[in-house]
Amino acid sequence: MTMPNRTARLILTILASSASFLLASALVRGGPSFINAARVHAAPVQEASPQAPARRYYLVVLHNQVKAGKVKITDDEFKALIGRHFAQLKKHFADGKVILAGPRLDEVDGISVLEVGSEAEAQEIAANDACVKAGIFTYELHELRLALLRGSTPGQ
Repeated sequence: MTMPNRTARLILTILASSASFLLASALVRGGPSFINAARVHAAPVQEASPQAPARRYYLVVLHNQVKAGKVKITDDEFKALIGRHFAQLKKHFADGKVILAGPRLDEVDGISVLEVGSEAEAQEIAANDACVKAGIFTYELHELRLALLRGSTPGQ
């Protein structure tokens, strides 16, 4: 998968660095048996069951076409659309589908990480964003393999 977006490359670099650190720690702490344990915990496999469907994680990168100078709208129109956009994010957050979301402070983009049941569900959330539908945001969608998440137990 090619990732032209700097945000996606940065997140993947951080994830790769974390995996390298885990492997290096395994070598220092006790060799192959620890490496196998680390591998199991670093790449949890979620099995589908009738009680709990497998969850998938997606990085959504939103590109603000107004701030990039590609689309012109009034400040009032922009504020109204951003209000609808944020209301949708809060709803998806309350539903447990958004893990995190926010604008990047160094550029014109924003990101969110989704926890959903399928790529189609992630596409639906991104495509139906108020700002995407209005044409003032475009988006990229990247599937993630979640290795670690604060507040969770590795391997579960």
